[in-house]
Amino acid sequence: MRRRADHVTDISIDDLYHKGIKGILLDLDNTIVAWSEQNVSPATRQWIQQGKQKGISFCLLSNSYTSRARRIANELDIHVIAPAFKPLPFGYQRAMRLLATTNSNTLMVGDQLFTDMLGAHLLKIDTICVMPLSTREFCLTRISRCLERLVSK
Repeated sequence: MRRRADHVTDISIDDLYHKGIKGILLDLDNTIVAWSEQNVSPATRQWIQQGKQKGISFCLLSNSYTSRARRIANELDIHVIAPAFKPLPFGYQRAMRLLATTNSNTLMVGDQLFTDMLGAHLLKIDTICVMPLSTREFCLTRISRCLERLVSK
């Protein structure tokens, strides 16, 4: 499953559950919160809660070095790997061990092709790429976005 969605809340938890997804790896910046934002929207919180009610586990997989990722994961009561060093496989593998999932029943949700999606594809993890929540981004991400546009064409 390699799909796109505008936002994480557009992804049907029921569909994922019926497809056998047991764990969701979530990128942080511009996926569940705008870059450098501190608060997760109520709709995103509800989406995660709905997944938990279906027995789906979550892990925040962020390249961020800050305590912000840990604080947000704690507020959401989900696992966190930060820094994850995406697209290298180690963070994804560690997250799947934490969630007790495999590549066949794990989903990666993120906004960047060359980090979130590439790392997941290397491990044959299904992906859903969402639109970035904000145009504000880390300087290196802006460079990566130019390359993403070229590849997408």
